[in-house]
Amino acid sequence: EIASILKQSTQRLQRLIEDLLSFHTAQYQRGAVAFSPVPLSEVIARAGQQHRLTMASKGLRYQVDCPVIVLDADQDKLAAVVDNLVSNAVKYSPTGGRILVMARSNGSEARLEVVDDGPGIAREERESVFEPFFQGSAPYHGPVKGTGLGLAIVKEFVAAHRGRVEIIDDGARGAHFRVSLPLSQKQRA
Repeated sequence: EIASILKQSTQRLQRLIEDLLSFHTAQYQRGAVAFSPVPLSEVIARAGQQHRLTMASKGLRYQVDCPVIVLDADQDKLAAVVDNLVSNAVKYSPTGGRILVMARSNGSEARLEVVDDGPGIAREERESVFEPFFQGSAPYHGPVKGTGLGLAIVKEFVAAHRGRVEIIDDGARGAHFRVSLPLSQKQRA
C-alpha cells in the first residue's frame, strides 16, 4: 500500500510537469487534434481509476451517470479534460464527500458535468480560474500544490474540439463544471 501511495505521488508530480508541457503545446497547437470515435464512459472510468487511491484515502464516493455516448474527439486531449476536472474535484472535496460525473447527449452535442462537495468557486474568481497559473482562494491542504494550469488546459483542449466549458451556478455547495462538445467534427472548418 505504501508503494502504491509513493507511485501515485510520483505520478501526480509527473502530471504536474506534463501539465506545463501540455499547456504550452495547447497554446500553439490548438488545431493539431487527431479525431477518432471515443466512448466517453471509458474516459470517465479511467479518470476515476487514476484517482482511486486518493479518493479512497479521503473516503470519497465517485458516482458516474453516463449512458453510451461516442463522440469524435482527440482521445488524449479529452482524457486530459476529464482528468483535470476530476483531479480538481478530488483535491477540493471534503473527506467523505461525493464526486458526481454525468454525461448526456443533447442533439448534436455531448454534455459532461463534474460536480463536487467542496467549497466551490467564489463568484468573483469564476472567469479567472481558466487563466494560466491562477490559483483560487479556496483552501486546499495536500502534499503537492497545483500549478494553476489544469483549468487553463481544460479551456484550451475544449476549444480545440469547438466546445465550451462553463461553471454552473446551481445554488448548491461545491463546484459544478459543464463541458459541451460536438458529437461530430465533420463540419470542422
